[in-house]
Amino acid sequence: MITDDTTDTNIVKPKHAGGRPPFYNTPEEMQIEIDHYFEDADRRKVPYTVPGLSYWLGYATRMELSIIAREKPLFANTVSRARQRIEMQRMELMVSGLTSNTRGMQFDLVNNHGYSNESTIRLEGQVEIHEVEVRLEG
Repeated sequence: MITDDTTDTNIVKPKHAGGRPPFYNTPEEMQIEIDHYFEDADRRKVPYTVPGLSYWLGYATRMELSIIAREKPLFANTVSRARQRIEMQRMELMVSGLTSNTRGMQFDLVNNHGYSNESTIRLEGQVEIHEVEVRLEG
C-alpha cells in the first residue's frame, strides 16, 4: 500500500499492478480470434505462421505467445493447439509434396516448433595405439 501525499495522510490507496491490461480475459475469447486468423489465412491462401498469428492477436512479437502459454496456464492449451495447427500445416505440405519450399518449411519447424537439424553419429569399438619408430637418415 502507498499513501497519496497530496491528500489526507490517513487515506491509503492500493498500489496499481502496472502493465497493460490483458488482450483476452478468457481462452474462449482468444480462441475466437485464433479461428478468425486461420479463416483469413485460408481465404487469402497463405500459409499459417506464428508471427502472423501473434500479429493478428495484437502482440508485438511471436515470443509473447510463448510467454502467455508459460505464465498463464489457463491459456496454455489454447496457444499450444494454435501452434500445433501451424506445425501440422507445415508437415502436411512437406510430406504431400505440395510445396517446393521445403527448406523454408524446415527452417520454420526448427525455429518455431522445436525440431532439430542435428544428427548424432555414434561410433563404437576399440582404439589400439602402436609405437612407431622413425629414423631420419641424412
